[in-house]
Amino acid sequence: MNFSVFPLAIKVENLKNFALKDENILSFKNISLDVPFWSLFSTNKKVNLNIHNPRILLNDKILSKGEKGPSAQKMPFEIDRINIMDGELIYKSSNLVI
Repeated sequence: MNFSVFPLAIKVENLKNFALKDENILSFKNISLDVPFWSLFSTNKKVNLNIHNPRILLNDKILSKGEKGPSAQKMPFEIDRINIMDGELIYKSSNLVI
């Protein structure tokens, strides 16, 4: 994990087989979250998300209802832009494989 102060950013590298829900898995080469300079002085904080080489494996269980977690709270920022480079999304279900 890398953190920089100017520009304000955090970067995580080589995350492999992160479990989302049951057998749904996320991997990527690196992911970074940065705050544009102008956003530091704005009341509406925006961030940019950059994802390189994601590999997302999903199945029907990702859409099933599960236990309710803590109530969603408003985040102190909003995502302005998401850039995904060279990714792969695999969705498998009993009726369909994409």
